[in-house]
Amino acid sequence: MIFQTFPHPSLLNENLLKEKIISLNIFCSISIYSRINVRRWRKNLMSRNIDSQ
Repeated sequence: MIFQTFPHPSLLNENLLKEKIISLNIFCSISIYSRINVRRWRKNLMSRNIDSQ
């Protein structure tokens, strides 16, 4: 990722932007992770149901 450097960068804004990006990344990774887990869980559940019948 390339950050544009402004002539007069305000440190506060830069920090806020970084925090936003970091939190967004964390949120995205968590949602992707939970989606994968749900898929696995469903697969396990389905296979269990098939086995029991």
